[in-house]
Amino acid sequence: MRRLQSLLLAALLPLLLGAQPGKKPGAAPEQVSVTVATRDLAVGEVVKEADLAAVQVDKQWATGSVVQTESRQYILGQRLLHPVLKGDLVTWMVFETTKNPALHDRCAQAVALPESALEQVQRARQLLLERKR
Repeated sequence: MRRLQSLLLAALLPLLLGAQPGKKPGAAPEQVSVTVATRDLAVGEVVKEADLAAVQVDKQWATGSVVQTESRQYILGQRLLHPVLKGDLVTWMVFETTKNPALHDRCAQAVALPESALEQVQRARQLLLERKR
């Protein structure tokens, strides 16, 4: 009986320690290239090439909502509906889906957003710090 338990433990030990079947031990996770903001971006700003950079991340972090580097041309010239902090992964949901210029003003007024990028980013950071965990 004790020998059977030892054999089962030996067989399950790699799985318990995080090994994945079919994956070489010590192999680096697969990396993909995604888009991040190079500076704080405020609501209403139009995204330019200089505002974006490509970084490599584990594939598990590159969900369908994250803008991959090869899709970056689709967000250039687009207006933001939400502030984006420097270094954040850029997601599709932060962009306008309409060309109506009055939409930005109404949205910003409805949620009482500050005018400058600095004020918006400070508010976003404060909300993150106050969020319950």
